[in-house]
Amino acid sequence: TQASIDEMKKSVDASSRFGPGVVYGLGLIGTPLSCGGTSWGHGGTIHGYQTNDAVGPDGTAVTIAVTAMPSAIADQSNLESSAKEKYQQIEDAVDATLCHK
Repeated sequence: TQASIDEMKKSVDASSRFGPGVVYGLGLIGTPLSCGGTSWGHGGTIHGYQTNDAVGPDGTAVTIAVTAMPSAIADQSNLESSAKEKYQQIEDAVDATLCHK
């Protein structure tokens, strides 16, 4: 129900864990979009796979499944920075889809 979704979106600041402006509700992560508004979703990871999903303010939904964790395809000589860069590419694809870019 819409009441349940509204309850799930009641959130706390999670920017220290997920990045600037990100909030965490009851199982939902709210991420600011470059075009304004917030996307809501909650991806996951397990043994070499990762999913990122979100729904934008206009109801557009996106799911991206990756069959190699960013750290597995990152430059091993600069692992932390390279893995963050790979993860950001996934986040950018979600943002581009929800912002209709």
